[in-house]
Amino acid sequence: MSISFLLLFSAVVHGTSAETAIINIIRHGEKCASSGDDLTAVGHSRADYLAQCMSSSTPSIAMPFGKATAVMAGEGKHSLRPKETATPLAEKLGLKLQMPCTKKEADCFAENALTYLTDKGTLVVAWSHGSIPPLVEALKVPNLPSEYKEWPDKCPSASFKEPACCSEEGGSVCYDAIWQIKFTRSSGDSSWQPQSITSLAEGFGGTSSSPCAQDLAPTSNATEQVVV
Repeated sequence: MSISFLLLFSAVVHGTSAETAIINIIRHGEKCASSGDDLTAVGHSRADYLAQCMSSSTPSIAMPFGKATAVMAGEGKHSLRPKETATPLAEKLGLKLQMPCTKKEADCFAENALTYLTDKGTLVVAWSHGSIPPLVEALKVPNLPSEYKEWPDKCPSASFKEPACCSEEGGSVCYDAIWQIKFTRSSGDSSWQPQSITSLAEGFGGTSSSPCAQDLAPTSNATEQVVV
């Protein structure tokens, strides 16, 4: 269990006055040369898996307050994949999919993302992997570790091996990572301030009905663990 997750739940348990929110940034689902601008069948299954696990009211390490409260995707000139990844989650929750920025407009992302945050809320963001590090930089996370300067080359799920076609074009085959940024503010009249960032895992098992696993696994006793 991550330190940031324990600290977040400690704040909830002890009733601190500061408000807390989470942004979870994910890469769009799988692509292959044959899938063109769209997700592969596996990518669509991942999107459905995320919709299942990120819409649950039961907390997890990745979703410490339960279901997502806002969903955002980067608008690509050619790729539809971020939108296709985020749409099932937005539809399942009855939320509007927010797409105010192109994938390369990091400052636009930072400005708009903060407006979607609410106390004990989670914004889920799907984006093109090469443009994710600039998003984090635009959020001005303090003391940003060097590992967040580039998206990882690999981040294999514990229970699923990526299809061979995903690596045929070279580049990153990391689809299972979640970059989670924690924000706080002293009150509703204050501005959200980034506090920390951590890397988590989606735990995708290869099908839309895969059980929520790794950092999306249900942790209904998390609060009790923090108290203890």
